[in-house]
Amino acid sequence: KKGASLVGTVTSPERDAPKPGACVVRLEAKKEGKMGAAAEVPRATVNARGNFHLEVVPPGDYSLVAEQEGFAAARRSVTIVDGMEANLNEPLVLRRPARLEMALSPPTDPFGKPWMVELLEKKSERFELAGGAPASLAGFWARDNLGSGNRFSVRVRTSANDLWWSDAEAQEIVGPVSRRQIDLGLEEVTGRIHLGDLPLAARVTFAERAGNVAVTLRSDAEGRLSGALPRLGAFYVDVASESPL
Repeated sequence: KKGASLVGTVTSPERDAPKPGACVVRLEAKKEGKMGAAAEVPRATVNARGNFHLEVVPPGDYSLVAEQEGFAAARRSVTIVDGMEANLNEPLVLRRPARLEMALSPPTDPFGKPWMVELLEKKSERFELAGGAPASLAGFWARDNLGSGNRFSVRVRTSANDLWWSDAEAQEIVGPVSRRQIDLGLEEVTGRIHLGDLPLAARVTFAERAGNVAVTLRSDAEGRLSGALPRLGAFYVDVASESPL
């Protein structure tokens, strides 16, 4: 049979997982149609030691998912190379499900639209996007079925996709419900952009060195700039313009 294989292990801090026959490991294609409409999704159950072996896997990029009733699904990004056996370096960890609830202030972005919230899960020394969705107009956002004890980082963007706020470091989610109140800040700013003595229509990006903020405002043909930033103070500023000199 043409394809590759993937072997690995599922573990848990709980005594009743992973359970042979009940813990299922499967692959989700990151691009639709990767396995073909009629193709069977590779899946396997773990043995008594939590080991699994997926066979006949088409090459490509996947999300590897371990599931067992009563636990949050554990996920990991993997790349499969044709004709080769891949070994999962770190085990997938099954944890009890937790719910994260967040209240955002102010409740809407500078344009009066819902904030977009992104949740990134810390995997070893890297982060993987665990999901994203808009908050309500009341500033409420929630996500279910997160692994209790796992660490996550939150990013908040505007409806214009500006990065408005980010966690300085990953936060541990403790179930069954973890609640956070996040003050996003919103300060109205005005100014003028000139090139020498001439007003300049430009795109002006305000950013922090740590990468936690990146907000773009625009000045008009008269050089007038107005908008909102998360806070007042010092920023790294990039000015770009297509206006002729």
